[in-house]
Amino acid sequence: MTTDRPPATPHLRGDEPLPHGTTQAPAAGAPWYAGELYGAAWAGPADAVRLASVRTALRAARGPEGRRVLLGFLEVCEDSEIRVRSLRQALAAQLLTAGDLAGLALRHHDRRVRRLAARVLPELPGAGPLPDRLASADDPAIRGEAVARFRAAGRTDALAAHLADPSPWVRGLARAGLREAGDDPHARLRTLCADPAAVTPPAVSGLAEERDPADVPLLRTLTGHADGGVRARALDGLRLLGALTDAELPPYADDPDPRVGAIVLRTLRDDPEALRGLLGHRHARVRARALSLLHRHGAVGWDEALTHFADPAPEAARAARRVLSSLAHGHTTERLVALAAPGGTPALRALAMDLLGHRYDDRALLHALRLLDDPQPGVRAAARRQARRLRRWSDASPTGLYGEEIRALYAAHPEFAPRRCSACEGPGTPGCLA
Repeated sequence: MTTDRPPATPHLRGDEPLPHGTTQAPAAGAPWYAGELYGAAWAGPADAVRLASVRTALRAARGPEGRRVLLGFLEVCEDSEIRVRSLRQALAAQLLTAGDLAGLALRHHDRRVRRLAARVLPELPGAGPLPDRLASADDPAIRGEAVARFRAAGRTDALAAHLADPSPWVRGLARAGLREAGDDPHARLRTLCADPAAVTPPAVSGLAEERDPADVPLLRTLTGHADGGVRARALDGLRLLGALTDAELPPYADDPDPRVGAIVLRTLRDDPEALRGLLGHRHARVRARALSLLHRHGAVGWDEALTHFADPAPEAARAARRVLSSLAHGHTTERLVALAAPGGTPALRALAMDLLGHRYDDRALLHALRLLDDPQPGVRAAARRQARRLRRWSDASPTGLYGEEIRALYAAHPEFAPRRCSACEGPGTPGCLA
């Protein structure tokens, strides 16, 4: 099957002739040609080449099909700068409609494209009520653009809807706009937060951002709300207003919602004494975070971390493991070897073996070789990892205090023997092990 379409032009430059030797793109209404030019813009070797292809594509196809091809290019192009400059060119060419810009502002994956579309949309003829749709965008900058326009227009009802916006910045814009219009955002927030069925976590944060001590009783009431997010924001608001002492915070860590406990731990992160009181907390996430914060203060020793490594909750045990790994450099190889010896708990033995894997001495190597066939799977796997790691450092004919036993273990497990030998100055062989 033949076609009269010209070939794609991946290296088109502004001063080069177009395909087939012509000096202008085909007339408007040739979307197939525009698609090829956008393909050149997507894969072009330089920005100038790519932008020239976009300009030509904008001349080649207009109307609904041309818009569809352009929007597809803006979606798949991987270069943010090319996307933004292409959008600017399309706006200058008046190719896109208000609906196209609203879709880009609300859904495009590049925030630069979203924000450019949001800035231009209200100025576009025929935009009508479309700019109001920006108030529901996921991007707080787009919502802020909408709130700024509500503020300029004095639309108090639209501004009031954003007093409980998830973004602190947008909430601040809404409060300022209402005050400019002679309204009282603080009274609106108090009314909203006093209704248990209507209050939301961002509304509680907005009330706390007013910094009014008279709101403390209401915030204390909200710490018992059914929604964990509301309880967490109320607690954070009390902290912001200085209405809670450190001694009052630990009981709030019992809250079943982890967001409440996170507020407690964030507030107490610089108080080692209070953190130590949370090491026996009933929630594993609280124990784990308290242990990690104490370690940052250098307030956890090896023996204390070992007791938490036996915690039945995996989250707390993992936190203890991280602490022990950090403290291992202060302990001798003999201490770690003793922990890895048969008779201990499998998890602790496996941890000790992993820590020994960072010790490059004959004692650590010998212990790894002795445990290659340990009955505990975790210990056995850690010993084999260590033996493979250490064979790059060792040689096939070691000497010294442990040399004879190491050579014997190499002979029993030749797959773990190193590749070089100091005795023959070459690769290790079975003869070297004799």
